[in-house]
Amino acid sequence: MRASYNHVMLCRTALVLICSGLGAFAQSPAMTAWPVGQLQVEGNKIYSDEQILAVAGLKVGQMAGKAEFDAAQQRLLTTGAFESVGYKFDPMPGKKANSGVFQVAEITQLFPYRFEELHSDEAALRAHLKAKVPLFGDKVPGTKPVVDRLTEEVRAFTKNADVAARLEGVDQLALVFRPASLPSVAQVTFTGNKAISTQKLQQTIAGAGVGAVYTENRFRQILDVGVRQAYEALGYLRVQFPKIDVAPAPDVKGVALNVHVAEGEVYKLAAVEVTGELAEASKELQKVGGFEAGEVANFDKIRAGVEEIRKALRRKGHIDAKVTSDRKLDDAKKTVTLVLNPDPGPQFTMGKLTIEGLDIETEPHVRKLWALKRGQPFNVEYPDYFLQRLIADQVMDNLGKTSSAITPDPERNTVDVTITLAAEKRPPKPKVP
Repeated sequence: MRASYNHVMLCRTALVLICSGLGAFAQSPAMTAWPVGQLQVEGNKIYSDEQILAVAGLKVGQMAGKAEFDAAQQRLLTTGAFESVGYKFDPMPGKKANSGVFQVAEITQLFPYRFEELHSDEAALRAHLKAKVPLFGDKVPGTKPVVDRLTEEVRAFTKNADVAARLEGVDQLALVFRPASLPSVAQVTFTGNKAISTQKLQQTIAGAGVGAVYTENRFRQILDVGVRQAYEALGYLRVQFPKIDVAPAPDVKGVALNVHVAEGEVYKLAAVEVTGELAEASKELQKVGGFEAGEVANFDKIRAGVEEIRKALRRKGHIDAKVTSDRKLDDAKKTVTLVLNPDPGPQFTMGKLTIEGLDIETEPHVRKLWALKRGQPFNVEYPDYFLQRLIADQVMDNLGKTSSAITPDPERNTVDVTITLAAEKRPPKPKVP
């Protein structure tokens, strides 16, 4: 019996060795350097196949095996534009050639870029970067390899070793290339302002402006976000900053700025127009936004009114609603017409309600309090309102942490809601001796 068992095990071992040998023989052509018959890229959405293959450095017709594909993979990873890079290559049927595929996962967070105070032809600089950096586009990743490579090429083109790059922005982050030795803003004064005091204007830009690196382009962006909005809240829709005086600050390191302000005149709201599929609901939307024709065009109030319209649409089930606005100025009459562009998107209805954290006796009682029925337009604010009422009405005397979560279904245009209720954890009562 033992001899028979050993015989069987020997046969199995021999069979495994034979199969393993066949497997190694079958894969060996791909492991050796054969001519590249074709190359493909999978997973790319930002960069083209041609751009990626240019960086990889492999071409159809050249001899390549594992060592060459490893090197190409490393070249792609070194760019800093990919989270991961894989590859595979196999013999092409009936040919002594390999078919290679690069599998990439691109870094999707990209930033716009701009150049400041470089005193160079920007179009020529962009052309230089495009020629030197194959993956250069309108936006770039903010990774160190990408930033370092671009900075190196900008320095080479401008012949300025002082160039540095920083991610910064007021409304949107951007990669900014500028000389690192630029002065910072030490103080700011204003000339020509009457409607708003200098002290208030200084407070408006103190956080973003004072202490920041000074370039005229950047500082004008700060003026537009802060000072211009302050004036537009008073109806001064044509305010301008025609000149900025720059001088060394007298007492501290940096520059002192004097901003010339041309306030213009106050504009009033003439009318509100609504475009698109909700044009017939113009009166209702104007009422929701709180717009009043004939009053001073306070654009802080107008922006808040536009947001109220978006919220109202979401309460009616349009959970992806967007509302943008434009303005038409009549300089002769000093009036503005507000043009609303609402995009409600599809209307979603209430789907399934799930309540977690309660026992089988309490759950039905709380469920009965939920007023939004299946099939009704989904009010995106209702789940949080429901939780607030439970707390305010003290429906549960030991209610602890609460939360709500919504799960939209774009195919059925429904929203499922999950309410989580947890009992408050209380310390145990001390035992009475």
